[in-house]
Amino acid sequence: MKSIHFFILTIALFWTSSAANEELGNAIKACREKFPGSEIAVDNASSSKELSKKDKCFVKCGLEAQKTIVNGVLNLNPEENTAITAKINDQCALIKDSDECEYAAKLRDCIKEVLKTTPIA
Repeated sequence: MKSIHFFILTIALFWTSSAANEELGNAIKACREKFPGSEIAVDNASSSKELSKKDKCFVKCGLEAQKTIVNGVLNLNPEENTAITAKINDQCALIKDSDECEYAAKLRDCIKEVLKTTPIA
């Protein structure tokens, strides 16, 4: 459930309409179906180093569903929830990896660290 909480927290920061939430819920459900068992592995992992390739691709699917990753890059609107978004952009935007699933897993770790160390108003 930790990954779901991570996803929901990120969703709350960036998406507010109920139609968007329904669309996102459907997309996350599709990720679960495409990568069965990965949600539990992601929930239990303290970092992406503990995840399999399949699990990292589940993370990619979820971040793309949230539109946190668009066209292979971090996609956050700096005008929304500026303190957290600015910190995520500052600390995570330079992450690179030629493997899209590895990139998503590294980005997840970075975002997770920012959320852990930044108070949410």
